[in-house]
Amino acid sequence: MIDDPIWVTIGGRTIPVCRRCSPKRFRRKATVKMHKPKPTVKKRKPEEEDYALVYGYGKIIKNARERLKLKREVLATKLGIKRSHLENIELERIKPDIALAKKFERLLGIRILEKTEETVVSATPQSLDTSLTLGEVIKLKKKGKKSQSKI
Repeated sequence: MIDDPIWVTIGGRTIPVCRRCSPKRFRRKATVKMHKPKPTVKKRKPEEEDYALVYGYGKIIKNARERLKLKREVLATKLGIKRSHLENIELERIKPDIALAKKFERLLGIRILEKTEETVVSATPQSLDTSLTLGEVIKLKKKGKKSQSKI
């Protein structure tokens, strides 16, 4: 492992080399462009988390495609996906990501995304379910058998 490598491009390939080796070895062989790669940080857009697919999104997409008399191949090409991927989305085997769902909405003139609202559920004693658990039922039955044997 090289500590703090220098990235050197030689013949179209970028390779890491140590600071000691980089100036000596690569001067004569090729044009050397020394650079450090920029750190890439993929940030999620906060709006992506605020959407959810509606129930029956596959049928909505299929009906809209058929209404516009588009074949799967044509629509898939417009969306930049494979025909089989579109078929799996229409059959609801897979869910499209938010960006692809927005493309569907724009191209087909449909709504398959809905805004989700964050709901806060408080666990107060009034809102908790007061039904018995299986363990409590067993305890009650055991107590009932003991009290009957005393009689």
